[in-house]
Amino acid sequence: MGVNFLDSCGVKIPISGVNLGIPIKPAVRTPEEMKAVAYDPASLDSIKEPLYYMYRDVWGVVGECGNLCKKHGLRYDITIIQNGFMGEEYYKTLGHIHPLIKEKNETYPELYEVLSGKAAFLIQKNDLTDFQVIFAEEGTHALIPPDYGHATVNIGNTPLIMGNLVADGFLSNYEPILKKHGMAYYVLKSGLKENPNYEEHPKPFKRRATSGPSLSLLFKKDPSHYERLLR
Repeated sequence: MGVNFLDSCGVKIPISGVNLGIPIKPAVRTPEEMKAVAYDPASLDSIKEPLYYMYRDVWGVVGECGNLCKKHGLRYDITIIQNGFMGEEYYKTLGHIHPLIKEKNETYPELYEVLSGKAAFLIQKNDLTDFQVIFAEEGTHALIPPDYGHATVNIGNTPLIMGNLVADGFLSNYEPILKKHGMAYYVLKSGLKENPNYEEHPKPFKRRATSGPSLSLLFKKDPSHYERLLR
């Protein structure tokens, strides 16, 4: 059997596996690193492979979209999260908050799309007045608004492949999430579980992600529209 591929602005993306076949070395998140935010840190002792892989500036290696990103001050990344469990908890990303926009007293937004698999985007307002779970699948988008931290959970039985469009030079801040040992809730096989390291747990609001064409098609059609991610 041949390998099935997705296409994002000319970048061939394998549906299974973690190698995009492009000249970018991915950053990885190891089981040891994930212990800091896991519901059951000891469960990671038996896991040997990285939980997820992060490819930065993927469109930068292709023509049209890479040139448009450079012109408009944006960057497109791809993250691949393996499917599996850390004990009772689904595989997830570490979680982070965004840096402040210098000209405004709020943090940068970020736009995600699911290329393959099923995701639960956990987003929480930095002042903990809101917590949302956004369920997403292939062909859907999820916006991380200003002043929200977030993590992504792979709730499917295949690797989760997602792309994100964000301001170029964007540096994630992991410290606030690490300090609390994760987001305000863990996603377990049995459902959401409160993280006891938080004093407050806003009632989770659950919703579906927005369906739409791929970001590469939308971006090529009107790249200036996505400059809203810069401000």
